[in-house]
Order: sequence, then C-alpha cells, then structure tokens
Amino acid sequence: MVTVSKTGNSSLERSPDNSVWTNIPDVRSFDDGDMQAEQLDTSSYDTGNQRRYTSGLKDASDGSFVVWFDPSNTVHQALIADAGGATIYLRKKYGTRHLVMPVNIISTSNPDEVGAAYEMTVTFRPASEPTWADVT
Repeated sequence: MVTVSKTGNSSLERSPDNSVWTNIPDVRSFDDGDMQAEQLDTSSYDTGNQRRYTSGLKDASDGSFVVWFDPSNTVHQALIADAGGATIYLRKKYGTRHLVMPVNIISTSNPDEVGAAYEMTVTFRPASEPTWADVT
C-alpha cells in the first residue's frame, strides 16, 4: 500500500479516455493490487527428472484507494457514477514516471463518518496491462 500525500511527489488522476486528466483530490491511500502469472508445468521425460515451468496468463487482483469524501466535489461524484463497471483510466505518479492503468470501477463504498470527515473507498479491477510513461 502506497500512502499518497497531497503535497510532494505523489498524485492520483482520473481520465475517461486517457487524454484529459483530472486530479482526484484528498486521496488518503492507494493500493494498485497485484499481478501474478500462472505457472504452467512443461516438464517431460526430456527434462532430466526436473520439473520445468513457464509463465502462463496473468491474473490481476482488485486494487483500491481511499479518499476524504466531499459530496460537492465533481471528481468524487464522477467516481460514484463510474461504479458498476465503467472503464476509466487512473494515472499514479511515482517520482518522474506515471503508471497508467485502464481499470473498471467495481464499487464505491458508502461514505463512512470518521470524526468530522467522511471516508470513501473506491475499488477497481485492471481492464488490461498498465503502462509506464515519463512525467511531462
């Protein structure tokens, strides 16, 4: 889990089409999920009594991020509208690089009261392989 700071070197942005990016305000934390490739047993009698494996298809686990929810914020409202499977793009800044992820927004939690603020969790599933790009 990566903690996203409002100041400094990290940001999380949203785009409906991978062209115009909007900052997602008040992100508390970000978890981009996990990518694992299945291991296929390709052993045969010719491998000298040693098992041999090759990587197969990749499975991506769900990721999520938490925001301090503001019901009047248009980006937070857009995330709620995206819930239910809309495909959007998330862009996470890591130093001088961006990780660009096409994702399906699976759900948004009902905002939970935490003291005087409200917290909302957005859960997403990668729609395809993420890409890296230089920050411009």
